[in-house]
Amino acid sequence: MEQESQGKTWNYVEVITDRDTSAEDYNWIAAVTDFALYNSIKNAFSFGGDLRSLRIPTGINDLHGVTFGRNHDTIREINSNAINPYSDPSDSFLATAYVLARESGTPLILNWDNRDSSFIKHGVKFRQIMHQRGNQGKYFNRH
Repeated sequence: MEQESQGKTWNYVEVITDRDTSAEDYNWIAAVTDFALYNSIKNAFSFGGDLRSLRIPTGINDLHGVTFGRNHDTIREINSNAINPYSDPSDSFLATAYVLARESGTPLILNWDNRDSSFIKHGVKFRQIMHQRGNQGKYFNRH
């Protein structure tokens, strides 16, 4: 498979963290979905949330974990058993912008969000530029 895809395949494991399941139990296999971070940013970007909680957000211990503002499991309109969905779906766009601006993690963007939200293309480009600058040793002051 690696040869057929010329090294461009990437796999991840969907792990929904709950009382008896931890993403860290699976991240040795592949990158895992970061539902802990999702819950943290969902609380920060929802009505009455506190953005100060994102100074040190709760998330899994995996720099390459799959981060998202929302995914197919969290959308009430397509999943009757949605996991911690947003009351106001537009809040998820703020969360997605945050995910794209973070240094760590591998952002997962829903196809229709990419199509329907013009800022996502700009956020992806910003992330690519920052990654490229980091590879060149041109880091910005993080303080």
